[in-house]
Amino acid sequence: MTRTDALSGPNAPAGSHRFRGPLRSLGTLLGLFATATIALATGLPAGETASADETPAPVQTGAYTARTTAPQGKQMETPTPLPEPATEAPVEEPVEQETAAPEPTPEPTEAFVPEPEPTTEPDPTTAAEVSDCERGQDALVQTVPSVIAQIGMERAWAVSTGQGVIVAVVDSGVDATNPHLTHALVDGVDLTGVGEATADVDGLGTAVAGVISARAVSGSGLTGLARDAAIMPVRVLTDTSDGAVEAGTGPRADRTATGINWAADHGARIIVVPRALSEGSAELAAAVEHATAAGALVVASTGDRPQETSAATASAPPTAAGTGTVGADDGEGQDDSQTRYPAAYEGVLGVTALDSQGAVSDALLHGDAVDLAVPAQSVLTAFFGDGDCVVSQQAPSSALATGYAGAVAALVASAHNKESPADWAYRLTVTALRTSPAAHSATTGWGLVAPYAAIEFINDGTALGPANPRGSRTAASPAVALAVPPTTDPAPARRRRLAASVGAVGATVLVTALVASKAGGRARRTATRK
Repeated sequence: MTRTDALSGPNAPAGSHRFRGPLRSLGTLLGLFATATIALATGLPAGETASADETPAPVQTGAYTARTTAPQGKQMETPTPLPEPATEAPVEEPVEQETAAPEPTPEPTEAFVPEPEPTTEPDPTTAAEVSDCERGQDALVQTVPSVIAQIGMERAWAVSTGQGVIVAVVDSGVDATNPHLTHALVDGVDLTGVGEATADVDGLGTAVAGVISARAVSGSGLTGLARDAAIMPVRVLTDTSDGAVEAGTGPRADRTATGINWAADHGARIIVVPRALSEGSAELAAAVEHATAAGALVVASTGDRPQETSAATASAPPTAAGTGTVGADDGEGQDDSQTRYPAAYEGVLGVTALDSQGAVSDALLHGDAVDLAVPAQSVLTAFFGDGDCVVSQQAPSSALATGYAGAVAALVASAHNKESPADWAYRLTVTALRTSPAAHSATTGWGLVAPYAAIEFINDGTALGPANPRGSRTAASPAVALAVPPTTDPAPARRRRLAASVGAVGATVLVTALVASKAGGRARRTATRK
């Protein structure tokens, strides 16, 4: 029995009932005071108590454990307030909450980098050869290309103009809007997948096509060397910029090989490859063999030496500083090999350039692959869709020289359409102008191209120079008289002997006549005496 029951029960001492009310009031006050004190310690609002059927979890307040209610059955004495922590604030009772699926959080990064806005692809670069001219200016140049007089084209045109021959230009495409080329093109192909064969953002393909077969336009002196040949544009690259290379549309050996095969299969008799590659491939070699077997002659550049370039062409990998060579490096790490492809392959006519005066230039690569040389500096040719312009003013270009050689090959093929590609190449090399007929030069090959002589050449097998595809023979030589030691002129002595002989005979005759006459006179006198 608790103390409260003893005071209120039936056995309570007399007089105890008068204390019942005050005691109950006192107990109530003490309970409220304890409750308020605990509420302050636990954060429970004053005047509220936990329900009797709840068992609240203990709440940690610093190092103390507090309860929300006092134990039952024990009289509440005046409580002593629990000491409150001096430094830590009361901690609310943890409440279990439903756990939601965690939201994905970004992976940690070193620094916040804003997402870049979409940008357009890099602008294509212009070929080094045509960088001297400015686009967007329709212009025509009245000057006649100097190469016409340098290699004697007027005489050659009297025999052949390239009629009936298709010349493929395996490069950056040909701009069909150029007035010199609009009516010179036949169907071609784009192998880059990002345009058409008749589009050209690089400019070299159009320039090469112009030197081959530009049609005459009123007000312009430009005419292609094979002015009646047809041009087949075979687009194997867009340009030589970093962006094109990264996108896979820059110069590539495999796509060049595909272009050569396509041209040969679609009727091209002359296939011009103006950009030299620093590395060959089995595909490229096989393409050359296929073209030769199909009756087409591949004419290829032997390349330009890497040079410092302008800003317009400095970002043109994997090309050398001159567009004529693709895949060479500038500065340190420069490719020491001067062999270029496909010019180095058997059956290909390798072409180098001479300067505007017809002299050898250090701007070009030289070597055994060089078969023929053509002047190709300050060249008047077609320029994008803007008419014509004098390009490659700073240095000769093997790419443009290759176009010239391809045009002359078209003249030969037109005049001798029953012959093989090897015969055409032989005509061009054996008749080229050189100081020593039997000697090949690493700088000019077999010499300066001579169009008329190549067309009119008669192959009897006796010419000195390159290997004859039909075989060679030694020309018959006249018999050589045996040499005799030099002597004095015998004529004077002969005349003296003759005179002496004649004089002796005459004297004998005279003496004989005299003797005979005297004898006759004696005989007559004797007869008279008798």
